[in-house]
Amino acid sequence: KYLAAIMNILLISTRPSSDSGGGMARLVYELADALAGRHRVLFMHPGAENRLTLPQPGRPGTLLLRSFGSGDIYVPDLRASSWRWLMAALNGFKPDVIHAQDFSAYAALAQDWALSHNLPFLLTLHLLPTRLMAAGAEEQPMLVRLLGGGSTFRHLVLRFLQRSTAMT
Repeated sequence: KYLAAIMNILLISTRPSSDSGGGMARLVYELADALAGRHRVLFMHPGAENRLTLPQPGRPGTLLLRSFGSGDIYVPDLRASSWRWLMAALNGFKPDVIHAQDFSAYAALAQDWALSHNLPFLLTLHLLPTRLMAAGAEEQPMLVRLLGGGSTFRHLVLRFLQRSTAMT
């Protein structure tokens, strides 16, 4: 089914633009463009407001999720109105597969939606979550550096990994 079909792909980044966050951000933005050459891609990432632009032939759409923060740290708006808006956007797009980059609140929201709809959730790791403190400081968001040493955070990350369909 998945090899021959044109799929609806939800691709998730924690970065609001391709020039924020170094190589990972550039890679994910380029991946969205490349996948849109064959599939319908909806690219979810932080934004100043909730906004949905549907994919067009050869171009990814965008699902901007209202977020707070700057620099390395972005946190999605989790008020009920934003949650309902996100669920409506995902229900309208109907992704066949969800592909997230690293552990994040954005990925966890989409993972819950994927599990509730029995869809594959692919996770690409750019940092090994259980060894966050050993990674170079310039590669880690500040929030991860602050929380990464705690056992509760490690438990959340490991549970997230276990609930993923596949990891690269």
